[in-house]
Amino acid sequence: MDIQSLSDKIARIYSKRNISWIGKYNEFSVVILLHYANGEPCILYEVRSEHMDRQPGETCLPGGEMDEGETAEECAFRELYEETGISQENTELITEMDNLVTYAGIILHPYIVRYTGSESDFSKELILNPNEVKHTFSVPISFLERATPKIYDMGVRIDKTKDFPYREVKMNPDYSWRTGNVKVPVINYKDEVIWGLTARITLHFIRTLQGEKMPDV
Repeated sequence: MDIQSLSDKIARIYSKRNISWIGKYNEFSVVILLHYANGEPCILYEVRSEHMDRQPGETCLPGGEMDEGETAEECAFRELYEETGISQENTELITEMDNLVTYAGIILHPYIVRYTGSESDFSKELILNPNEVKHTFSVPISFLERATPKIYDMGVRIDKTKDFPYREVKMNPDYSWRTGNVKVPVINYKDEVIWGLTARITLHFIRTLQGEKMPDV
């Protein structure tokens, strides 16, 4: 096969594909839900049920893992309804945010959504799924714009295996594997704590609102 034929074959194959990720990733969608509480624009947060297999008791945004054949946007609204009872009909999608890819092989698709009903309507419609959500709390945007989060640097390293073929790949057994660093922010609000990926998404959102004046994490 010459290069022209090869080029034509590549073009045919890729014209039928959506560009995706190299490697295996688990994709999740989360929602930054804007609504009024005590007359102020707020973001809704959940505290996960203690019965959850993964991350029980942690603070998170409404959301979850994408089902097969589901788009990220469909997942966002499905999870929002399943966890909080807030239906898509009473919301407005503002935009998708920048995606977050983690060292653990997770891709997070955050969506910014506005609740279109009144503050009293929101309180009536908010019906939590006790199997997934312990309770919710709302944080004013004005508080988050003033907040000074604590940022912790956490190291990520390769866990070496004894059977790696160093000689075959022409590397010394004392090869210096590249390590990484993850910033873990912590935001305290009254008796609640927003941290980790949820805090990173929150701070990125606030940073964008402020014209990128805040340091990104």
